[in-house]
Parts: sequence; structure tokens; C-alpha cells
Amino acid sequence: MKRYALVVGIAQYDNLKNLTKPTLDAEAVAQVLEKHGNFQEVKRLPENWIGDCCEVGSTKLTGEELTEGLRQFLLEQAVNSEALIYFSGHGIAVVDRLSKQQEGFLATSDCKITEKGKQIIGQQNGISLRGLNNLVLESQASSLVVLLDCCHAGSLLQKDLVTQTLAAFSYQRDYYSMAACRAGEQAWQGKKYSVFTAALLKGLAEENAGSDGQVSCDRVFAIIDEELRHSGQEPIRLGWGRPVTLVQYPPESPQPSKVVSEECPYQGLRYFDESRAQFFFGRRKVVETLKQKLDQGVFVPVIGTSGSGKSSVVQAGLIPWLKREGTWQVLEPILPSIDPLTRLKQVFDSVLEPEELVQVYEQLENAPDALEAVISQLPSSKRFLLVVDQFEEVFTLCPEGKKKERDRFIQLLTQVTEFPNSRLSVIITMRADFLDACLKYQSLTQLIQQQAVYMPPLTKEDFKEIIVKPAELQGYSLGEGLLEVLLKDVGEESEYLPLLEFTLTELWQPATEQEHRLTLAQYQKLGEVSGALDGRAEEIYLEIDNKFGKQGQELVKRLCLSLLRTGLEMKDTRQRQPKAELLALAGEQPEAQKVIIKVLEQLIKGRLLVSGGKSSELEEAWVDLSHEALIKGWKRFAKWREEDRDLRRLVDRVKNAHRDWLGHDKDEQYLMMGGLLTEVRENWKKLEPYLPSVKESYQKFYQQSYANEQKTKQAIQGSIEEKAQGSVYLLPTNPVKSLVLAIETIDLSLKRLGNVTEPVPSLLQKVLDEPLSIGCSIKFVAFTQDSKCIVSGHENGTIGLWNLQGNLLNEPFKVSQDSFNIFAFSPDSHCIVSGSDNGVVSLWNLQGQKIGQIVAPSAVSCLDISSDGQWIVSGSKDKIVRLWQKNQDDWICKPLNGHTGAVRSVAFSSDGRHIASGGRDRRVRLWDIQGKQIGQPFQGHRYDVNTVAISGDGKIIASAGNDHTVRLWNLQGEQICEPLQGDDGAIYSVAFSPSGEYIASGATNGTIRRWNLQGEEIGDPFRGHEKIVYSVAFSPDGNYIVSGGKDGTLRLWPTGSSFVSKNDHKTLLKVACNRLRYHPALKNSEKEEAKAAREICHKYIWSQEEVESGE
Repeated sequence: MKRYALVVGIAQYDNLKNLTKPTLDAEAVAQVLEKHGNFQEVKRLPENWIGDCCEVGSTKLTGEELTEGLRQFLLEQAVNSEALIYFSGHGIAVVDRLSKQQEGFLATSDCKITEKGKQIIGQQNGISLRGLNNLVLESQASSLVVLLDCCHAGSLLQKDLVTQTLAAFSYQRDYYSMAACRAGEQAWQGKKYSVFTAALLKGLAEENAGSDGQVSCDRVFAIIDEELRHSGQEPIRLGWGRPVTLVQYPPESPQPSKVVSEECPYQGLRYFDESRAQFFFGRRKVVETLKQKLDQGVFVPVIGTSGSGKSSVVQAGLIPWLKREGTWQVLEPILPSIDPLTRLKQVFDSVLEPEELVQVYEQLENAPDALEAVISQLPSSKRFLLVVDQFEEVFTLCPEGKKKERDRFIQLLTQVTEFPNSRLSVIITMRADFLDACLKYQSLTQLIQQQAVYMPPLTKEDFKEIIVKPAELQGYSLGEGLLEVLLKDVGEESEYLPLLEFTLTELWQPATEQEHRLTLAQYQKLGEVSGALDGRAEEIYLEIDNKFGKQGQELVKRLCLSLLRTGLEMKDTRQRQPKAELLALAGEQPEAQKVIIKVLEQLIKGRLLVSGGKSSELEEAWVDLSHEALIKGWKRFAKWREEDRDLRRLVDRVKNAHRDWLGHDKDEQYLMMGGLLTEVRENWKKLEPYLPSVKESYQKFYQQSYANEQKTKQAIQGSIEEKAQGSVYLLPTNPVKSLVLAIETIDLSLKRLGNVTEPVPSLLQKVLDEPLSIGCSIKFVAFTQDSKCIVSGHENGTIGLWNLQGNLLNEPFKVSQDSFNIFAFSPDSHCIVSGSDNGVVSLWNLQGQKIGQIVAPSAVSCLDISSDGQWIVSGSKDKIVRLWQKNQDDWICKPLNGHTGAVRSVAFSSDGRHIASGGRDRRVRLWDIQGKQIGQPFQGHRYDVNTVAISGDGKIIASAGNDHTVRLWNLQGEQICEPLQGDDGAIYSVAFSPSGEYIASGATNGTIRRWNLQGEEIGDPFRGHEKIVYSVAFSPDGNYIVSGGKDGTLRLWPTGSSFVSKNDHKTLLKVACNRLRYHPALKNSEKEEAKAAREICHKYIWSQEEVESGE
């Protein structure tokens, strides 16, 4: 890509003090850039031409001239190119009178300033950085470097100003800026050059180039910072985007070391740390980007795939750099492990006094401003860096029981961004596949979006450095063809990095024996990159097998799986384990203990496992997998991972819970409970082989957990039973609240115990056995033809549809505004007929839609409809029975005269050929379909006849009335048995069973009785209604009798063995919820208890019904 530079040095000023160094400064910089910067042109302003050569002139440069120069440079010359601007001269910061905010300007020779006190409040002819920003927005430069050597330069680069005036560079382009001093400081002149430019020139020298010959902005600034220390001016910098190279010298020619060192420079499966930094290659650009991010912010996440080198970049790349700068103190890196908050506390042990640590520990535990308080106690004036490596452990190792600790840990780390000029910075490294887990934490998510450094794929050149450079440093060489084959095998896949490092480590010893040369033949013998790790792991495994047989094989498997955290969908991670716990896998037999020690030592020696700890008496020795690459790279291990995954996940959870319990002095609050304990109870025998040999501790943990659960359950069961009993107590006085309480009781039992056990169901059954009043009299009941639903007519002019559990299936629909209403239901279930005092007879379908209407000449007191739906019969107070025949869309009326009192009841025979009627004249009359009275009136009742019915075969008529009797008649008007009489008062309803063998009657005192045709009562009366029973009906299948009455309840009675208990909790809850579904007490109430009941019903019952129905 083309590169262009604009170098400006202004020494002569009309209104400001003249300077002596800018001309020399600018020319010296221009010459270095021309010679080593690979610039197509280095433009100088002002220009001084000597023949064909141009140098920076000592003449004046006006604002108009500099403006034109900048526009031509950025808008024309630097299009799609890399650009650099150097300025030496005066810089000013103008304070806006209104906002009191500063705006930066570069002073030109004709710049005029207006001062008030010590502040500059106006200027003319200077170059505004805000204007420069607008110019940059117009330009198409791919990158820009700005170097400012001027007084008060820092005022131009304060973050608030840069954010406003250089915002263009935060989007898609690379930017780097250095200023000679902070706001309020002078930029001093030295012997030959200005102090800043002298340091800049030193930084640009070849001695500061990397092995690739490049001198980056970061490297130059590090030199400047070192040179200007104690000079009275402090340089500052800001940057965005990728690292920017200033000058390029010839790269170093790799020279084989004259002194051969046989120490292996490769790391196998381990990451590079500070002690191995000299051998760390291939990630220079990432390290520079990370350093830039750290300069810009105090929290930087480093994110990449497993094996991409995240830890190495931080510990072998960044940390040595920071220590060379001398302004940083790096705290000991930590891993979150199972107790992240404890790890965070311990990191300050090395920098704070014991008496300070006590306070710090308490603050980190719960103080809202804990981190600010801790930072204020950090010693010295240095900046501190905290590195949290393998941050994903907060999700994989920290158990759910410690969620509060995990949340607090994340809160504290991200809190570092809330404090201006914080002396503590945080870097975390994390596997990219755990980004989704971070989304639950808003502060962490935002910081990842803004500050993350993502590990890019390794290029061919990166891999070449990784392979060749460490070997050359040690005086080794690569044999013919090896490098090419290695590069081909790894491609550009970063996940191959640990496998490559392992392969190179395996090649080292053979190379040492073969004239210090890594050869292609040996590489192929190892099985290449893809097979080296698997081959080496198998070799170690077989060696252990030869020494210890099946016992050794089993121990290797158990050790490896113990160091694995089994995730979902094969998303496994390694987990360190205390060495003592691993050794305990051998049990208590001395011989087995000796074997596991030797097996463990051999795995560590073979670099499949690593060990650490014991750096102090308080630290526990630990063992870990050397790298996650082993999990997939060793095929045998990969097969082991596929076995018993669910069980091993459960083992991990049990171990976490057990560790938590021990860590809290065996407090019963930390015993297992709920779902975890249930899983453990179901799988205990399978779990035991996976637990350490200290099974006694786990057994005690399990037994105490179980005992504690039983004790807790007993207490909970007691309170639930008390709540259920309360529901029963409320039943007589407040049945609605009783039912709501029953729903809450089932929900509580399911939440706390996971089921509903006796005596709760039996107690609640009593509540459900009591129907719920709809709030007005039920005047009519009938079954649908399939016996599955019940239709009811109510005194308030509504009609309802019920299931056999006594629950409304919809909200009752309104058919009349009158206070007196009567109803009938067609036997084919297609039509409901209603009538009222206003003489209107209406026909409705079951959806509540009106499908017809008849207007009678007087109030309607009783109704029935024929089985074919073509005839309606009505009775009125005017003593007339009216027969209505359907004629297309109209009804033709035929009056049937004969009664001498108000007609109270009418009924069709099932074949539609006959009509029975009864009324206040104490007579029952029989009519044919033509309206002719058959025979003489049936006489026998001593008072009003309230109800009549005809048997299914049409041969028997039943009637009942205010004389407390039911009478059975044949068609000739003869009573076929003695009157049927209880002690229940007036009878308002009679009905035949479908077979015609039985009769049911409902009376004033709420009693329902059953009779046979011989006049004998069958069984005990049904009692439950508190007031008059207005209507009774048999189901078409004969299994039930339904009744409705003045108490507003609808009751279902089994006629034989058809009744099914509802004692299982699901049925109980379904019945309770559906009983209240359309009840005003639940449907329209905004009371908290009603809302809670609705939520419970929706959760367990209604939402499932919606799913099943496809709604």
C-alpha cells in the first residue's frame, strides 16, 4: 500500500514567540521517513528548494497555506493510502466562553490569540482539530499517524477532545497519535532538537527494529517515554485499530547460534509464560493490539478458540513488555476455579499488609464500592495489572450453588471501568465458545463489545516464526522439506497450534541425537501433527499397561476423566483437581496407593498431565491436563469421554456440592436438596465407583442430605396439610376462596415437595365434591346426546355449558334480560329453547348464537321441544297450552285449551306423537300432535302439578307437585302404582332414565330420590343442595343424574359404579382450575389471590390445553 507523509515545522510567528528548533526537527524527521519509511513522498511545509532538493524552510507558513496543504494531502494524495502528519511548532488550547470546554488548534505563523487572564479565549488563522476531523471524515486514507511536538500538546489529546475531534478513527481505520507533553506543560527544546523530537528520532533508529526490521508506533513511544522520564514533560498517546509501522529496516538474517543449547524451546501442551518469553513467536501483532487496548481502557478481554494462544499472548507477550516499561506492577495471574472470589482476594496478599488484607477481604465480600477502596490502598504510584486466565472457569467450575459468588466476582472485575484514572487494569482470557454465557451479564457484555481482542487465525508467516525461530535461537536447524510439510499440515488453523508445539517438542530429543537437526523422517515416524499427540499418549498408556496391567489402565482412565469437566453436547473442559483427591482413587490398600503414585508420575513425566501448587503451606498441590488439545487429540480419551456422560456430569455436581459443604463447616444449609438429591438417590449405586475412596465423607454427605430433606419435607408437609384443612374449613362460608386455597395448596406442594401426597388429596377432594354456586338459581339442566356435557339455564337469563367435572366450558351467554326464565333442550343437542315473562320464545345453538324466535301472546311458564326439532310446546299462565309447528322460517301456533289453571309443565314423548301437560288445576292432560286431548284429565294430585315427564317408550307418564308425591300413569290415565312419596316437601322436577325403568325426582328441601316403576325407592337419597331442586335429568348413557337448584349449584350424581375418584393431584388441580375458569370470582377479580390462582392454573393446566388444542 502506498504511503505519504506531510512534515510541518513552523519557527516564525507574527504574534507568538519565535522558535529555534521546529525547522531542524521537521527536516530530521523528514529525512528518516524518506530513507526508511517506504514513503512515496514526504511533503515538507514550509518548503525551501535548493536546486532539485527540498528541505523544511525557516520561512513563515500561514493558516491559509497550511489549510490548503492539509486538504491537498488528505483529500487527494492520501486516498486509499497510509498517511503520516508531523507538526513542530506552537499549539494552543482555546477555552469556549459558554461551555468552558477546550478546543485544540495548531498555531500558524499568522495566528492571533485573544487572552483573558491565563486562558486563551479566541484565535484567528489557527488550524482547528475539529476542522481536521471533518477533513479526515471526507478523506479516504486507510490509516493516519499524527505526531505533535508543540507546547500544550496534551490539551489536544485529552480523551474528551480526541473523542470529539478524532472520532473518525474509531471506525474502520487505524490511528495513532503522540503528543510531546500533557496539557499545561511546556515542550522543551534540547541542544540540537526539541526534547520530544530527539527522543522520536532515537526511537526511529534501526536498533529499535524488531527481527522483521519494523519499528512500530508502540515501540517508538516506549523509547520516547523512557527518554523523557524526569524531563519535566510527559508524552502521551492514543490509538485505535491495528498496529502501525513507522519505518522499515532490512529484517535480520537468521543466524544459527554459534552456541548450541539443548534446552527444548517448545512448550508441548503448556502455554508460554514470562520465563519462556524469549521463545514466544508468531503473535507480535496481537500483542501490540492488546497493548493498545490496555492503553485505551482498563478492562480487556482476550477471546479465542481453545489452543489459539490466549494465555501465551498475555503472559509471554504483554507482561514482559509492561515490565520493561517499568511503570507497571503485574499481580500474580489467577484462574477462577471453583471459588473465584477467594482467588480474587488472595491476589492482593503479595502487595498489601496483613492488617490491610482483613479489611480488603471484607470489602470484596459485600461492599458496594469495594474495588475503589482496594485500589486506593495499592502501594506505590505504579499501575497494577490483574490477569484472570481461563475466565470460562467461572461458568464451568464454579458450581450453581455459588452463583452469588460468581456474580460478585464478575461485578468486581467489571467495576474497574467505573473509576476515572484507575490504577488497576484487568485482562481476562476466555474461550470463544463461552461468549453466550457472558450475555447474562450486561456490564461484561458491553465491555466485550467495546474492548475485546480476538485471536485471529495464524498465517503461514506466523507458523513459520513459531517453528523456525525457537530452534535457531538454540542453534538447531530444520532438515530439508520439514518446514514445508509442517506448514502444509497445519494450514492456517489456530487449533493446530498446541498439536504443533507438542510435535516439535517430541522432535527435539531425536534432533539432539542427530546433529541438532529436526528432520522430516523423524516427523513422519511420529505420525505427523495429527498423530503425534495420539501416538505419544498411546505409548505412555501401553507402558503403564505393561507395568501395571488392567489396574494401570483403569487408573489412567479414571485419572483423565477426573480431570475433565463434562459439559453438554461434548463441550468438555479440563478441571484441576487436588492431588490428594486423585491419589484417593486407589482406595486404602497400600499396594494400590503405590501404583497410582507411579502412574501419576509417569503421566506427568510424559507431559500429558501437569502438576503445581505447594508454593506455600497454605496452597494445595494440584494436577491438571496439560492442555485441552489432549481431550480431542488422544483418540482413546475421546472414546472415554463418550461413556456415561450424564452420570459424570452428575458426579461433577456432587463433588462441587460436597466441596461446598465441607468449605462451610458442614453447615446443613449446604447439603444437597431438590432435583440434585433426587438424581443422586436414583443413581447412588452407579455414582459410588466414580467418587474418591474417601467414600465415607460422601456417604455421610448423602445420608445427611437425605435425612435433612425428610425433615424439611415433614415440616413442609405439615404446613401444606394445614393449608388444605383450611380450604375445607372455608367451604361452608366461602366456597370460592376455599377453591382458590385448594389451587394454591396443590401448587405449593408441587413446588416444595415435587408431588401431592395424602391426606392432602382427600382433604381437597371434599372441597371439589362441593359444587360452586354460579350466583343465581339454575332452573334447567340437560345432558348433550353424547353424555359428555351438560346444558344449564339460569334465572339471570344466561345459559351455560359444563363438563362432567362440574366446570363451565365457556362463559355463560345471555339470552334474556327478564328475571323469570324457562328453558328446554332438544334431544339431538342442536338447539336450546328459552322463554320468559315477555312471551318471547328464542332458539339458540350451543355457541350462543340465536337461530330463531317465537312471540307468544302471553308469558311463557314452561317449554319443551320435540326430538326432531320441528315442534315446540309451551304453557302459560293464561291456562293455554300452545303447540308451535315449524314452517320454513316461521312457526304456526295451535292453542290447546282444557286446563282451568295456569299451565306449569309440558313434555313431548320421545317419538313426538304425544304431549303431557300439568298445572295449577291439579290435573295432568295428554294430547296428540294434532292438539286433540286424549281421554279424560288424569286426576289424583291434591295440589298443583309442578312437573310432568313421559318415558322413553311413551307408555308411562310421571307427574309430581305440591302434594309431595310422584305419580305414575299409563296412557289411559290410570295410576300404575301407589303414589311415590318421601318427606321432602313439594317436588319440582321428575325425569325418566333412558331405559324407562327408573325415575328421579327433585324436591323443595334439596333432596333427589330414585324410584323404580313399582314405586320402590332405590338406594339412599342424594343430598347436597341447600335449597329447592328445580331440575333433574339422566345422562343418555344412564350413568349420571344431574341436578340444578335455587342454591346456584349444579351437581352430578353417579347412578351406579360409574363414578371415578379424582384423588390424583393433576385431576384435582384440573377440576379446581376449570371450575373457576369462567367464574366471576376468578375471571374478573384483580385481587392478588385471584391473580395468583390464575397464574397457577395457566402454568399447570390451561397452557397445556392450549398446546394440545393448537391455540
